[in-house]
Amino acid sequence: MDVWTTMVESALVPLTPEPLSVDHFRGRFESLTHAGFQIVSMTLTGHRVTRHPADIARRADGSFHLALVQGAPVTLEQFGRSSVGEPGDLLLIDTDEPYTIDCPAGAASIGAVLGGEPLRRYLTSAGDPPLSVLKGRGAGRMAGTMLQDLYDDPRTMEDVADIAEDQLTALLLRAIPAGGDTAAAEAEILRRIRRFIADEIANPNLSAKLIATELGISRTTVFGTLAKAGFSLKDCVHRERLKRIHEDLRDPRLSGLRINEVARRWGYANPVSFSRAFRGAFGTTPTAVRVGCRH
Repeated sequence: MDVWTTMVESALVPLTPEPLSVDHFRGRFESLTHAGFQIVSMTLTGHRVTRHPADIARRADGSFHLALVQGAPVTLEQFGRSSVGEPGDLLLIDTDEPYTIDCPAGAASIGAVLGGEPLRRYLTSAGDPPLSVLKGRGAGRMAGTMLQDLYDDPRTMEDVADIAEDQLTALLLRAIPAGGDTAAAEAEILRRIRRFIADEIANPNLSAKLIATELGISRTTVFGTLAKAGFSLKDCVHRERLKRIHEDLRDPRLSGLRINEVARRWGYANPVSFSRAFRGAFGTTPTAVRVGCRH
């Protein structure tokens, strides 16, 4: 693999340049790293770079790529939509989801990778799909200025590298506009997710990917919506399965099945962990539920 391809694929997050040929690909990369925080200046002349599922499989950590657009407008395609970043704008890219960036002649950027948890929580409340372009004004302009200053002055980078990620994240949380009736929108998304889980609870392929695909939302929204409601996807699945077991134990038509057989029908193979989970959910034992429905 040629040096240019290698540099693109290792710059901040793994990417695939198109076409994969040193004869066609031209670019420039300069990086500055201190205390584990990295700033990268990148110029790609007339190329597309894509984050494929294979790239995500190589490194998926829930992070976001923040890029200050310079030189010429670039086009970001993610979540089935196209967004144009003008010079001075910030691109906020979910690195756990595929995307493509078109870089015309003269396009450049200064970028960094930010941890995803605070941003994911807020982006979920700000709308679906997450906002991709932040205009270069207010807190967004300050975040862009900070990226530029960190790259331009290595001494500044050394002084604040340990807090740079937190500071940039805080500015972005101010720069991302709140959605309209976000409470109602969040409640509706949560209702749809939980309804889908209930409907597909017997499906062995039930996953965040399946939920996102069928509901037309992102996996980020699936995880973020549940987290904001105080759940994890695993919690919701277990709760629904325990609910179905509780219903089956009270069903006289299933009285011929042993309790452990009922549990196995819904994915609980270990009797001890099942009994613990059941008692935690309902405050009683599976045996007490079955006996109680006979009286």
